[in-house]
Amino acid sequence: TVAQTWQVLRSEFDQMLLDNAREKGAEVREETTVKRLLMEGDRVVGVEATDKSGRTYEVRAPITLDCSGKEAFTSNRNGWRMNDPYLNKIAVWTYYKDSKRGVGIDEGDTTVAYVPDKGWFWHIPQHNGMTSVGVVAEGKYLTRGGVKDLKAIFHREVEENLWIKDRLSVGRSTGDYYILSEYSRHSRYGAAPGLVLVGDAFAFLDPVFSSGVMLALKSGHLVGETIHAGLLAGDLSPARFATYCASMRQGVENMRKLVYAFYNPAFSFREVIQRYPDAAGEITDCLSGDVNKDFSQLWRRFREFVPLPDDLPYGEPLDSAVPRSE
Repeated sequence: TVAQTWQVLRSEFDQMLLDNAREKGAEVREETTVKRLLMEGDRVVGVEATDKSGRTYEVRAPITLDCSGKEAFTSNRNGWRMNDPYLNKIAVWTYYKDSKRGVGIDEGDTTVAYVPDKGWFWHIPQHNGMTSVGVVAEGKYLTRGGVKDLKAIFHREVEENLWIKDRLSVGRSTGDYYILSEYSRHSRYGAAPGLVLVGDAFAFLDPVFSSGVMLALKSGHLVGETIHAGLLAGDLSPARFATYCASMRQGVENMRKLVYAFYNPAFSFREVIQRYPDAAGEITDCLSGDVNKDFSQLWRRFREFVPLPDDLPYGEPLDSAVPRSE
């Protein structure tokens, strides 16, 4: 069996998706900023936007999709943003030119390099000799000693992992360093009258297993089918999106358990597979995107080694017509 992955620059990949949507008939408005949701009573009926010339105008639709990614437009403005109880890491990263890579078919390997009890590095080869390299850990660890300079933080942590140190012993950084903090979060609700949350606007986990793009693409597919059926039925009520929201939360929670296990120093995928050889297939299925399977047996096995988090009560549709107890 030969496994394959494709490494892409997000800027180029996103442009491909945008161009494809335009070719398929979508009206694309670039350099436009959404300022607020338009409301009629408790229902979202569109958005107010401003173009690059400063002109403000309204766009109305039967259903509005929040695909605002990590900006989480609706969650932040409606008070729906819920942080994860444990996943409060920060990431510091840069891009290297001509650093050391694998040979032959291994040249493009994505590598997660562990810093025991502290965090991990990603090392992702891209084209034109560029490689994305970053470290993820607790903020209080990365800023220990009062160090706040991103370059100093990054290169200090390189010394903590011999594999990364060797890979970066040749080549050079582009000179730009970036930080992203407390990125793991969930939306209290996944839909509301006239509104549906998609992709990272719905939830975003730790990037250790690269689940973000997969869940974004999966949610786009699922919500598209749901909206199509709703338009045909003349029903785009929040209840119409209950199955979509439940499916998304199931996928998020399954990936979340893998992430929690990864960060526990007492956990080892190898030990799980040594005890339960058939668990390897289920772990691979989940990591490769088949996140809506019943993994209850796998989680029971994981719990023999480390505790796992309970599911969070988030993501269901908010329907003002249905009384609820908080």
